Amino acid sequence: LLDAMTCLIRNFDLHPMPGDTRAQRAMETEWISLCRSAELHDGLLRYLWANKEFADSKLSLLSTMEHFGLLVSVPGRPVMILPPLLAFGGADALPPMAHTLSECYMHFSLAEQRFPDLLWSPEHFATGFLPKAAFYRIVAASIGWGYNTT
Repeated sequence: LLDAMTCLIRNFDLHPMPGDTRAQRAMETEWISLCRSAELHDGLLRYLWANKEFADSKLSLLSTMEHFGLLVSVPGRPVMILPPLLAFGGADALPPMAHTLSECYMHFSLAEQRFPDLLWSPEHFATGFLPKAAFYRIVAASIGWGYNTT
C-alpha cells in the first residue's frame, strides 16, 4: 500500500522512479500539472503504477487514498487532486483566486483561546498554529465537498 502511494506522493525532483521518464514523454502537459499543481490525471496512473500489482488494484488503492484524504476526486473530469503535493508546489500550486465568489476564512485556535469577534482580520491568521500540510488537506477536502453538494 505504501509503495503504491509513494509512486504518487513524493518530491519528483528528489525521488525519481522508473516510470517517470515514460510519463513525462507520453503525457508532458499532465506531468507538469502533477508536479506544479498536484493534479493527477487518470492517464498518468498507467505509467506511475506500471507495476502489475498496483495496476490490478487501481480502484481499491484510489479509494483508500481518498478515504484517508490523500486524494480528492474531481467529478466530471479525469483529474484528482493530491493534497500532500500542494505543499511542494508553493505559490504555483494554489489555484487562481475567483474574485466573483465569496471568500471563506477559517481560523484554528486552542480551546482555551477566546476571540470576541466572529470575523478576524488577516493579522489574526498570522499567529495560527495549523500546519501548512493540514491546511492544504482542508482546502482539497472542501473542494471535494463542494462538488458533492447541490
